[in-house]
Amino acid sequence: MKLIKKILLPALICFCSIILTYRAAFAIAENFFFDKLFYKKSAVYGYQSHDSNLLKYPNNQLIEKRITDLRLLTKADLNKDPHVLGVSSEDDYRIAIIGDSFVYGTGVKQAERFPELLEKKLNSYRKTQVFVLAQPGDGMLENYAKFLLAKENIDPDLFIIGLLHNDLLIDNSNKYPRQQTIYENLKQVCLQPEFKYSWPNYQASIQELIVDGFYPSSKSEYANICYFDKIIVDMTKNPVLFFSFHSNPSSYLPATNDETEQKSDAIVKQYSQIIKNHQGKIAYFDDRLQYQPVSHLENHPSVKTHQGYSDLLIKEIIENPQYHFLP
Repeated sequence: MKLIKKILLPALICFCSIILTYRAAFAIAENFFFDKLFYKKSAVYGYQSHDSNLLKYPNNQLIEKRITDLRLLTKADLNKDPHVLGVSSEDDYRIAIIGDSFVYGTGVKQAERFPELLEKKLNSYRKTQVFVLAQPGDGMLENYAKFLLAKENIDPDLFIIGLLHNDLLIDNSNKYPRQQTIYENLKQVCLQPEFKYSWPNYQASIQELIVDGFYPSSKSEYANICYFDKIIVDMTKNPVLFFSFHSNPSSYLPATNDETEQKSDAIVKQYSQIIKNHQGKIAYFDDRLQYQPVSHLENHPSVKTHQGYSDLLIKEIIENPQYHFLP
């Protein structure tokens, strides 16, 4: 027995030391060498080998876990079998979160993205299911297609729709069932010319994208903003919370003289006004939290920023009686 203890104790100490060393090394790499080691390489942080529709291909197992709800939702629609998403108790509170890479969690681990944090914290109040319906590149047409699929196959108690500057651009990707039909129907009622942005074949700055791409798509002379208006009319007939990942421009002073910031604010004001015109509820990222990106190259929200999103949404859902979360 003494001999066994003499062997096991050093072995256990050695094993624990290896684990601690690995975790320390990984933490250092994650915090100081993210761009070199993980950026656009690691599936742990949501990166895939292709930049197109994730539903078209078999992906790394880690990527598949991120899009589980999305893949099951499209299967439910194609098979006309809503039970493929699982059967919920009548007492469960169901939330469908719809968006793009900010919801998908590009640059952070799956467990660190705000939908997971939100589900975990809300379950401390009542049993809650959060369905994450997002992949990188989704815009307003994709989000509306997912909204209609979720309404039919999940019937959530609350929709949360993420909003970003680039949502008004159209890429004709036709990722989801009935998306093309939605698009054709919108073109029948919005007769303005559509703003089409030619993405540069180089890494454009966010300033360039806002000024040359995102801002023009929000102008009333183009059909894009008309599409958005018609989509919002339908969405606001349901229990929905719009969540702007950008700050509320009216909440801070002084006004900026920077062209990029002015046009950025104008986009947010434009989609905010449309939502309010149709009695929709919109929450904004609190600028006092100070948006923090993942790294120098990865401008998507960091773990800390995802925590901020989660805290803001929890407060909104719990304190606002219109969502009927608390009895």
